[in-house]
Amino acid sequence: MYVWKRCLVFITLLIVTVGSVWAAENSRAMKEDKQHVHAWNKFVKDLFRIHVKRLSMHTIKETSKIGGYMHNPDFYKEVEYRDVKTGRLLSRVQWERENPDIIHVIEVYFYDKNGRVSRDYSASFLPGFRNAPNQTLINLHGYNKELHAFRSFDASGNMIYEGCEGTFKNKRVDISLDDTEKAMEESNPDSILKKPEYKACFNGIAEQAGLFLHPR
Repeated sequence: MYVWKRCLVFITLLIVTVGSVWAAENSRAMKEDKQHVHAWNKFVKDLFRIHVKRLSMHTIKETSKIGGYMHNPDFYKEVEYRDVKTGRLLSRVQWERENPDIIHVIEVYFYDKNGRVSRDYSASFLPGFRNAPNQTLINLHGYNKELHAFRSFDASGNMIYEGCEGTFKNKRVDISLDDTEKAMEESNPDSILKKPEYKACFNGIAEQAGLFLHPR
């Protein structure tokens, strides 16, 4: 379910970002934030460096497929890199087919001692726009008995999403909050943020990206 929800968050943010970026490019109304561009491009470089380093430390099985978009169905080649011994997905990279050395999307996964995802990172570019990635994600995960939660930040350190699902005291839990929704909940006297299931979900998960702003 986490993978499905993560994809939904990714797609939703991508749709919103695509619309805003296209509008900005067409109107030329957006001024370049050089600090943002530098930080997000450095995030991608660091992420790729970690990807390469980890591949050198494992015996890797690669699988690939072609994918794309409505008007460019063969835009990228997606390669999954799995550890042969454990079968765990270490990285997933989409490479532009016309420019095979250029990253379209990159994802890197880390696991705890029980084989569960402890954190994962991703960055993606819009087709044709290479100034900086349009989306970056740092997902920090936590597990409490039958609960699995994660909190998402971007490469600027902004909290953008948090979710939790599972069972707490025999009741189903499904929490989904973006940054705006969470801000609204903070002023709600009956807020989910005050509920024991919320506290059980996110206990131990950092409220700031901290050191994880730099992929490690």
